[in-house]
Amino acid sequence: MKAESSATNEAQLSADIQKLEVACAELASLPSGRTVYLKKGNLFFRSDPKLVTSQQQRELKKVKIRTGKNLKDAL
Repeated sequence: MKAESSATNEAQLSADIQKLEVACAELASLPSGRTVYLKKGNLFFRSDPKLVTSQQQRELKKVKIRTGKNLKDAL
């Protein structure tokens, strides 16, 4: 039971990492004068691409840290 839960959680974290990496790559490819929208809750706010990129990278680091902890717990 715990192995199934761990595998499901690991798959979800892997999917989250993939989504965040794609978002960072897309933000990096935007032209310099382009505005982007940042989702906070159920609302979207106009923001600077650099700000959104840094936020996505922080979130990516958090997810990767959680993935590392899950790998240690599985052992």
